[in-house]
Amino acid sequence: MLSSHCRIRIERQERLLVMQGQNRVIRILIPEEPGVHEFIYRWGRPAAHFDDELVRVASIIDGGQ
Repeated sequence: MLSSHCRIRIERQERLLVMQGQNRVIRILIPEEPGVHEFIYRWGRPAAHFDDELVRVASIIDGGQ
């Protein structure tokens, strides 16, 4: 289950985690290793953390329109 305390939509597309807010879409590549991973991302930042690994994010402003 994917959830947030913010007003964003979160979904998984294969190995991509996609988070969509009012003016921005964020895409993050999920690690290949199966299992539970700690995930930390602060909206608007250029990177996220999966466990101890820093991962760059792809951001599209204005929903890609």
